[in-house]
Amino acid sequence: MGRLFLIVVLMAVIRWVAWAIFTGPFLIAAIVLATRVGQMSPWLYFPMSASGGVSAALTGPLLAISLVLLYYDVRVRREGFDLEWMLSTLQRGTREMAAPSPPPSP
Repeated sequence: MGRLFLIVVLMAVIRWVAWAIFTGPFLIAAIVLATRVGQMSPWLYFPMSASGGVSAALTGPLLAISLVLLYYDVRVRREGFDLEWMLSTLQRGTREMAAPSPPPSP
């Protein structure tokens, strides 16, 4: 549960940073215009929304990818499907095949 929590927090921070990078300039322009004119300019609505969508489109799949990787990691560890286990069964099978079988008794 700890790794899941850390992944979700890390992806939230990455998403917030991307949102700040893409939407930040338009947000600063909106604040400056709002303090000078008294209201936010309507031409800033579309770029702010579009940049927010771009940041979500870039960072959204990262959470899904990291959750899938965590799922497979937990499953491999729990079920013992790691490479060392697979190699040991492979080596055991080749040794059994290489050993000659005793001749049948008459």
